[in-house]
Amino acid sequence: MREVEKQIATPISQTLALPRAKHSFMPGAEPFLYEAGEVGCLFVHGFTSSAHEMRDAARYLADRGITSGACLLAGHGSAPEDLQGTTWLDWYASVSDALDVMLVRCKHVYLAGLSLGGALTLYAAPQRASDLAGTIVMSAPTYLPPVLASVLRGITQPPPFLHTPPPPLQAPPPHTPPHQPRP
Repeated sequence: MREVEKQIATPISQTLALPRAKHSFMPGAEPFLYEAGEVGCLFVHGFTSSAHEMRDAARYLADRGITSGACLLAGHGSAPEDLQGTTWLDWYASVSDALDVMLVRCKHVYLAGLSLGGALTLYAAPQRASDLAGTIVMSAPTYLPPVLASVLRGITQPPPFLHTPPPPLQAPPPHTPPHQPRP
């Protein structure tokens, strides 16, 4: 068992309630937390994804002494039907609730979001400025052309969804300082 996996005190899914869902969650989609230090980083996944996509980055940080984890946005991690009826406010509530859990454990918390998670991070930054040490935003949509916005408003079916579990989790490669050649 890897050292960081021994450091897990309580999975965030046991501390923070999973979002409401009519269908069961995919294995590996659950929110998680690696407790490692007083500095923390909460990852926020993208649209139609799950906490699983942030696990490698979180493990990398935890291996270096940074408490890290990922929330699960409302309507995600199960079946596409669970997305129906959810709004960005539900997704932001998922982020805010998970941030509250991180703040209990860490003195300084960074919020890192990918795609839709990045947009939610940008929204959270001024709303929770006094709680955050900083933000990391990756590939966040910041502008939607009017033509595309009108097309998206007409979509009534949920996006395509694969009903296969995520691949088995693999440990990220060990950290090699830049001055040493990789094997």
